[in-house]
Amino acid sequence: MNILKNMNKDRIVITFPNETQVLRFESILKKNKIKCKLIPIPREISSGCGIAIQTDADEKNKINELISINNISINGIHENI
Repeated sequence: MNILKNMNKDRIVITFPNETQVLRFESILKKNKIKCKLIPIPREISSGCGIAIQTDADEKNKINELISINNISINGIHENI
């Protein structure tokens, strides 16, 4: 079952410098009831630890807020990948 709808256009992919940051942020998203899933970093993106978080683009503002509040290190937020 795919938890995210319309994955081709309405998604963002968040990349991180290491797996610790990925897993920490995944936990934060789940606590905040934001649907997400771990994915291999898409070929279009060449940075990071090999794992990324994919979620709905509608959550981008909340995600930016959570990144800031929780001092999460990211490599980037990529849209329409």
